[in-house]
Amino acid sequence: MRLTITNEADQIVSVDLDPSDPIATLKAVLEAETGLAADQQILVHNGRPLGGSGTLASLGLQPDDLIMMHHRSAVQQAAATSGPSAPAAPANPTAMLPDGSVANPAALMEMLRGQQDNLPPGLRAAVQAGDLAKMQEELRGLRAATLHAQEEERRFQRMAAEDPFNPEIQRRMLEAIEQKNVSENYENALEYNPEAFASVCMLYVKMEISGFPINAFIDSGAQMTIMSRSCAERHNLLRLMDKRWQGTAVGVGSAKILGRIHMAQARVGSNFFPLSITVLDQEGMDFLFGLDNLKRHHCCIDLKANLLRFGSTGDALPFLAEHEIPVKERHLQPEHEAEAQPSGGGGGSTAPSSSGAAAHVPPAAPQPAAATTPPPAPAAAAGGGGGLPAGWEEKVAELTRLGFSPEESLQALRIANGDVDVAAGMLF
Repeated sequence: MRLTITNEADQIVSVDLDPSDPIATLKAVLEAETGLAADQQILVHNGRPLGGSGTLASLGLQPDDLIMMHHRSAVQQAAATSGPSAPAAPANPTAMLPDGSVANPAALMEMLRGQQDNLPPGLRAAVQAGDLAKMQEELRGLRAATLHAQEEERRFQRMAAEDPFNPEIQRRMLEAIEQKNVSENYENALEYNPEAFASVCMLYVKMEISGFPINAFIDSGAQMTIMSRSCAERHNLLRLMDKRWQGTAVGVGSAKILGRIHMAQARVGSNFFPLSITVLDQEGMDFLFGLDNLKRHHCCIDLKANLLRFGSTGDALPFLAEHEIPVKERHLQPEHEAEAQPSGGGGGSTAPSSSGAAAHVPPAAPQPAAATTPPPAPAAAAGGGGGLPAGWEEKVAELTRLGFSPEESLQALRIANGDVDVAAGMLF
């Protein structure tokens, strides 16, 4: 059977022994593991010392039990310094009196000070406060609870022997079997799959947004690319935020959408490309690179090579190591991973978000009011006609060949003041 032993220094040792092994074998193993001589070890199990020459089974030890190991010299020294008027410490400071109290509470309190993290909340508070009476009361309560649990177990065993087909007995047996299966599964995972218990840091890469370096969190489960308000302020992007796209992002949680930056310049390697960014009123995560831009730039999350590959440009960015990620973001889970409906839109439909919650998707982007009035063109103004500015026919045709309608192409050109590249970026 496997036993777990812990000491004042929070050192944890697991040993596998046979129930028929004597207690001396356990002490010898602990001496080899911890360097503490066997005659200096005080082993405490369920509030009582383990002594004598009996076997592990005869002392009441069960598989996966926790045993506290204390240094005998340290305990005796603590008892000697507890005060001249204190009674002489017994050989074992954890010896229980008939009323359930401890014979030498001062020595036991010194012993428990190094084990506060493993104590129940009530007992921990009493030890931290140095309240001997409260510690005695908590110990009596723990002992009473242990005795009650043991009595219940004996009663259950008697009932199972008398009437094994009793529904209550069958239910208890099923719970015991399920708990045993869970414990075995946990032990197997610890032995054969210990990586499952390690913390995993999220995927971050270094990018540049509008000329400022930033750690971008890569999240293929988020429908949109988002940025916190404080990050947008630091990078001087709030001046470009369209407040008509205010709303609420709904996912695992919810956050207020302050607006949308329709186009910001991002740099990956030596290439530049436009990004649309939604600004959220949240802190903790500065910038999240979502699925909208991952798909647009044909990104591939290569976990084998630990790279984020951009198919549109051929660049690849390495994922940051854990020590390179800010502590506040190291194990942070994004809470808001859904689209939102801008305040200027209407009649939006409902679509499932990445986290399973409903997300409002706008039917179409709201157009700025200035877009309804095209900028005056010198050629058209001079001639007094209502045709397109000079050279715009070729620009509309070029955008149309990319798959957009003439109306969409013309409207994008008007917003971009005739710049074909900017219009194409907006349309994409």
